[in-house]
Amino acid sequence: MHIGQRIVKLKEKRNMSRKMLADGVASYSHMGNIELGKFEPSEQVLAKLARKLEVPEHYLLHYHQQDEKLEQKLNALWECIHSNLDLAQHIIHEIESLYPYIPSLEQELHYYLLKTLLYLKGHQIKEADHLLHTEIQPMVAEDRTGMLPRYLLERYYYVRALYAYHQNDYLSAYRFYLLQLPLVENKLHLANAYYNIALTLMALDDYKNAIRYARQALAMFEKLDHQYSICACYIMLGVLYMDIKSYNDSESYLYKALKLASDLQFSELLDDIYHNLGLLCKETGNKAKALEWFGRALDLSKHNKARDITKTCSAMIMIYLDLNELEIARKMVEKAKLYSLTEFDWYNLKALEAECILRDGRHGEFEQIMLEVVHYFHEKQNYHCLKRFAKKLADHYQRARKYKKACYFYALALEAYEQQE
Repeated sequence: MHIGQRIVKLKEKRNMSRKMLADGVASYSHMGNIELGKFEPSEQVLAKLARKLEVPEHYLLHYHQQDEKLEQKLNALWECIHSNLDLAQHIIHEIESLYPYIPSLEQELHYYLLKTLLYLKGHQIKEADHLLHTEIQPMVAEDRTGMLPRYLLERYYYVRALYAYHQNDYLSAYRFYLLQLPLVENKLHLANAYYNIALTLMALDDYKNAIRYARQALAMFEKLDHQYSICACYIMLGVLYMDIKSYNDSESYLYKALKLASDLQFSELLDDIYHNLGLLCKETGNKAKALEWFGRALDLSKHNKARDITKTCSAMIMIYLDLNELEIARKMVEKAKLYSLTEFDWYNLKALEAECILRDGRHGEFEQIMLEVVHYFHEKQNYHCLKRFAKKLADHYQRARKYKKACYFYALALEAYEQQE
């Protein structure tokens, strides 16, 4: 990091050209070298730039100086983000009140990384996106990340990984988590890193490696006696073993999770456990029991005001479609739309709506909706969903003897599959 990056960022925020900024301060070429970090500007030049950029002089002059009290607050904020989001939010407000400008380049970047991380933890993705692109990336040269202090680089990769995961860009998330992993020193954070990698590999359908990382995370959490995270690992392993059709192992882990969450009153995990027990019953053919578990998950999710209610609604809709209960399925699609918080949820529900329409024999409407769904996931590069929906549409076209269209969407599904390899 260098002061030139901050100057460029301020200049662009004010829609100033380099020529406008350099006028009366330095030559155009000298200003260019300052912006590139080739020359360290004098205090006199920085004072003039501060006036032109309408910021306090100390904000540009003292970019090497760290504030000890601010450092303590930033470290406390980092810990609270992992344990108490409400307290973390309080610390953020405190810092904003006491430090409208943070002169230290290192501390300012640290602050914006932590604020972005807090937004991501709170599912405020637009706010996180804004900070990442306007405050963080202008200060981090991708080809010179090795120049960052170790702790900052770890947090930078963590933010990039979590952001990519929320964007459903699981491959990028996986790559950033792998870059973060060797930089983590805290044992609890290291266990969390293994857990996050397992979660990302699961989204990439790499179940074998996901199980390996999940078991490593579980062993670490057990050594730390971190019961909540142990329960979360049980749930993940239950899902992963279900994905590879090892149903006895899946049931064993899910019931371990159920007992632990019930004993320790992990209410926010219980709805996830109920949901996955429902999936297990669905997979093993016990649809009545599956609907019972899904019903319990739905009730608890509503009580907890959970964000992912639509996943349980979607699972129930699929069972009603299997049972040919079209009217119930249709009504549930409409109810689920009320809980749809993201475009991802919305288009998954549109695919289920399309299936209801197809069961009514309205082939044209089905194709139109599915084309929208496939286009959305293709545009978002969500290969996990794209391969599933592109194949579904291809199968439909093949049955309708529209072979040219079927070939196109089979090729698209194959492309999505290869992108995940």
